[in-house]
Amino acid sequence: MKYSTKTAIAIAVLLTATGSGLFAQTGPLAYILPAADKVIIVLGDTPRTVVSFNVYRRGPKDKSYRLLTDKPITSVKDPYKAAELMGSDFSWISKKIGSEDPSFVWSRLKADRNTTMALCLISHGLRMAMGRTYIDTKVRKGKSYRYRVVLLGLRGKEIKRTERQVTVKNPVSPPRPDKVKAGALDNEVKVTWSYSRYRGGESDRTVGFIIYRQEENGKLYRITNAPVLRVEGWLAYLDSTAENGRKYTYAVEAIDIIGVKSSMVYSNPVKPVDKRAPLVPMGLKAIDNKNGVILLWNISPEIDASYFNVFRSESLKADFVKINKIQVPVDKPKFLDKEAVGGRVYYYRVSAVDKSGNESKRSGPASIIPKDTTPPPPVINLASGVSEKDRKVTLGWEPSHAKDLKGYYIYRGTDKTKMTRIVGKPLKPQKKPEYRDEGYKGRGLQPGASLFYAVTSIDISGNESTRQYAEAKIPDNVPPSAVFSLTVKTTDDGKAELFWQPGLSRDLALHRIYRSGGKKFVKITELKKNIVSWTDKSAERGREYSYRVTEIDASGNESKPSRTVKIIPTDIVPPKPPSGILWDIAGWGISLHWNASSSDDVKGYIIYRAAYSGAKWKRLNIKPVNKLSFTDRWVKPGVTYGVSAEDTSGNESKKATVITKKKEEKK
Repeated sequence: MKYSTKTAIAIAVLLTATGSGLFAQTGPLAYILPAADKVIIVLGDTPRTVVSFNVYRRGPKDKSYRLLTDKPITSVKDPYKAAELMGSDFSWISKKIGSEDPSFVWSRLKADRNTTMALCLISHGLRMAMGRTYIDTKVRKGKSYRYRVVLLGLRGKEIKRTERQVTVKNPVSPPRPDKVKAGALDNEVKVTWSYSRYRGGESDRTVGFIIYRQEENGKLYRITNAPVLRVEGWLAYLDSTAENGRKYTYAVEAIDIIGVKSSMVYSNPVKPVDKRAPLVPMGLKAIDNKNGVILLWNISPEIDASYFNVFRSESLKADFVKINKIQVPVDKPKFLDKEAVGGRVYYYRVSAVDKSGNESKRSGPASIIPKDTTPPPPVINLASGVSEKDRKVTLGWEPSHAKDLKGYYIYRGTDKTKMTRIVGKPLKPQKKPEYRDEGYKGRGLQPGASLFYAVTSIDISGNESTRQYAEAKIPDNVPPSAVFSLTVKTTDDGKAELFWQPGLSRDLALHRIYRSGGKKFVKITELKKNIVSWTDKSAERGREYSYRVTEIDASGNESKPSRTVKIIPTDIVPPKPPSGILWDIAGWGISLHWNASSSDDVKGYIIYRAAYSGAKWKRLNIKPVNKLSFTDRWVKPGVTYGVSAEDTSGNESKKATVITKKKEEKK
């Protein structure tokens, strides 16, 4: 999101003055919100001394509250774990902080509480990292539950608590924005809207707005990575990517703290118009040439500059007349005046014209009396050498013997027809002319590039010889950048699924995945560069694995490995129950036998007993037994038994049951 300077300052003031920054009134200690098949708890306007919290729940049949959190929920300490929890939100959050380093971003977020609390309202991932949210998925739709949220201080002492009863149901969409308007500016559009004032409490939980844009006869698409915060009095968005002459329609929708969106509200169509003239061209100079007068000036910094006009006069007091019959291209600020006559003084001015027809004021005059128009002879025996280690090119040639030699120009490009001069001033004449191209700031040239160099001679009148060319092949000895982030999670069927963000190397070719089930990492697959996720279907459930990913470029260079992620794959699918339960009286009890479950990941079996059919089950073994029999001592027939299977992920099957009958019942 982009703001004007005044808007940015005002929002900063509001963030400081209002605590969390968004609303003028005090919000609840915690939002306890139903969301279809779960209940989401988000901390709201909490005291600064709160460092963690616990969640309790009382269900429809519960007599008292039950603690849901194994340990108090608090913020993570590892900045890289925090970045993982933020997920895709880390990209725009890091841009707001001004760094992509997870450690720096996390330290800034921890230090700036006001801004962080505001961002937590619109980023679920940041809330997870900061320990400000809890999701209860073990609820049933249509049932009512009562929750208690207990806020804890530094030493685990209770500071405050809040309670609320909710019914699990689909969330209600927030009210939609009102009075959405779009105002056209120069290459910009300002979108404004209104929204009801914050009333406080859990019923008013809108935290931001999402902006969409639609070009004429095009599709509607989102243009804000992060929601625009709900800052009362500053409901606006400046679209600086709009282009003059194009017709746009915008839409705004509200989004609440758990991500529920309102319906969209559309703006009026607008078309930005350019009414501002370009800047005056700078750096105009006139050079004598055998074919006439060459005029050179700086490229216009204006993005919408279209072409240049050239004007000439034989006196500063006389009128300047346009002499270019065709438009001078904006990317080639150069003009040859073939009509100039040697021995006369000429004055030149240049103006810039943008795509909307706005013309700048004319430049200051450049004067010349044409004279020498003969260029010096070209250089000879131009040769190039490449340093394999540091990717630097050295050019050498025989010196020119022109009496009016000023020096040499050096050009570079990937094509002989598209070359750029890489020296600002001509190189001074030398006995053994040489030039070393070390790349940007001496860091070497682009690995794997094929480059052409050209050298020309320049005389003191500015005449330039024809170009002499040499070619240089830059070795690719630089490995690609490493994977930016790597995460792993377990699939429903108990496999390890990897996700990563590839590096930014231009010649990236492959991703290489390594796995370790113990001490040594082994390559297990290679994937095309456009694939950024992979499922390890060979991973065994219940066994710990470590993974790394490296990048391979077109030349076979391998990057440093990504950080190592570990996982123990588990599934959520219960096994099949055992079958064919048989019983018999054995010694001082009852002996049970059954057929094994057909599932392949069964860890063992759990035996239950009930006094009669329909009575409460009592579990008889603490740990699952891994055999297909069990003897229940000191029990007589007449009871009911149940046997279930438990897999390596801790999932338990349904019970297979059998009823034992007394002797008189058998008769």
